[in-house]
Amino acid sequence: MNLKKIIVGALIFSACTSDRSTQNITNAEKNLRIEKIMLFGQNEMVEKFYSNNNFSTVWQDSVNRNELISAIIDSRFDGVLPEKYPLRSLIKSHQNYAYLNVEQLKKTDVFFTEVFFRIAKHLATGKINPKKLYGDWEPFIPNINYGELLESSLENNNIYSSLEDLKPKSELYLKYKKYLLNMFQLFLQILFHTKVICEKKFG
Repeated sequence: MNLKKIIVGALIFSACTSDRSTQNITNAEKNLRIEKIMLFGQNEMVEKFYSNNNFSTVWQDSVNRNELISAIIDSRFDGVLPEKYPLRSLIKSHQNYAYLNVEQLKKTDVFFTEVFFRIAKHLATGKINPKKLYGDWEPFIPNINYGELLESSLENNNIYSSLEDLKPKSELYLKYKKYLLNMFQLFLQILFHTKVICEKKFG
């Protein structure tokens, strides 16, 4: 069963059945000002992004939050394992967004921004420095303004496609990605059949 469909379906169901109070809806939809102290310890990209956006919250739209979560899940075969990201925390914050108080909304906003920059950079340039493996390897580093990318993606509600576009498109990369997907599907089949055999034998 498709993990992404289960999670996204649960998110949509919870959003449709939520009985949200007027006060919380108002807070969640407001453009809140993020104090500079909340950005202490964050990387330079996060600080610069909020500085360029008048320190205002930007993740109010549930479509954008949902697309970031979906993009992380679907990047499993690009070496970006969901388990290495705070996926549970993202989903929990997304589901409870309408119930968060003002302070929690601000922290959640910074949280989603930081995770977007992290996965965007990993997809575009990889998670491992190739020079640590091969000293004479000069990898191609794309010149990307991640702040402008996020701003445009939020405005156009295309977080998912923006992150997809960062993934390598070379024939060799796509070949290895397909191979990894096939191996994963084979592993799931073996796991399923093993479970069936054990249930029949030990019942």
